[in-house]
Amino acid sequence: MQEADAKVQITREDSIFTREVIKAPPDYVSVYHETKLPFLGDIAGSGLKITKQKELKGKGIGRSSDAAMLNSLLDEHIPPELQAKNISRCGVIYAYPFLEYGHGFMGADERYKTRSKKMLESEYASMARYSPEFLAKLGVTSVEEYVRKLTDPKYLRKEYPGEVLELKVEPEKCFVADLYSFGFVNRRVNSMSTVEEKIEAAKDYWAGLISLKDFLRWYRKPEWAADGDSIKDADIYRDGEPYTTDGFVAIKGCPENLPSFIELPEVLIPMDVPEEHIRLLD
Repeated sequence: MQEADAKVQITREDSIFTREVIKAPPDYVSVYHETKLPFLGDIAGSGLKITKQKELKGKGIGRSSDAAMLNSLLDEHIPPELQAKNISRCGVIYAYPFLEYGHGFMGADERYKTRSKKMLESEYASMARYSPEFLAKLGVTSVEEYVRKLTDPKYLRKEYPGEVLELKVEPEKCFVADLYSFGFVNRRVNSMSTVEEKIEAAKDYWAGLISLKDFLRWYRKPEWAADGDSIKDADIYRDGEPYTTDGFVAIKGCPENLPSFIELPEVLIPMDVPEEHIRLLD
């Protein structure tokens, strides 16, 4: 935080660097956005602004030219009802809904993901058996060293650079898409699929889009029960007990027209986020 303050030369008493609590309307919710240190000055001055994809070069956590091409393809097939809400892949701010789960791209979010001692011990045992070369590269020879390293803020900051912002947004006006579905479109485009199959994949992507409000109300990430073989509170899910703890699953009461499963939720924010609704995480 102090390093970031010094580099961007922001001196206001109340700014994204000093704000401990974001003051926003009570119905607003927190989502998280990853960016890079050089952009913090602009964000602290004027907030997060929607910029068209072609002007986004180098911003955020980075999106390749392939992703830009896919976003353009998807935007060609946005349903009219979503166009009316200013939704697109090329002109939104991207975020993710839960700090403890991260965004799935192994970036600065890794510093904030929940890492229990039990989980890390299990990871170490698996790696010691199947990936000893990874542990050697990491420079650890015991489970104690592994736990200590993976919970050391200095190590995590060095290994996963970048900055994470908390944003307060209006859930009714933001949307959640499944990045797994985005990946499916990517696979279709990079395969021998027909034009019709690619268009169908793009339409399926948009068909799975839901409001952030609905996502937060109707979806839960399953957890294993104490026996390690069944899902905790399995009876809360709409379509029966999930078979995995990956992704987010619809609970009972969720409307039937909403997806049963969202593997990698990505928040699409179709409006600017003002500076007063942003804070930089330590």
